[in-house]
Amino acid sequence: TDVTDAFKAARRDLARYPSEQAMVDLIGRSGATPPAGLLTNPLEKFALSTATIAGAVLGNPRLAACTQMLLANKSYP
Repeated sequence: TDVTDAFKAARRDLARYPSEQAMVDLIGRSGATPPAGLLTNPLEKFALSTATIAGAVLGNPRLAACTQMLLANKSYP
């Protein structure tokens, strides 16, 4: 399909490091992550807020993005 081909191309052409290839794979398996506004659990909001602040301070926006992906793929009750 077009989407599968797009993820293959992104993994091949855009990802520079194995960690970025793994992120493309994770996004491809999980589908789109929900916007932060859809989080309803206060602990999830706190985790995402903390990661966003840490990412801004450390100059690493991936902290918030990875946290959001983990929250979207949660398997706890």
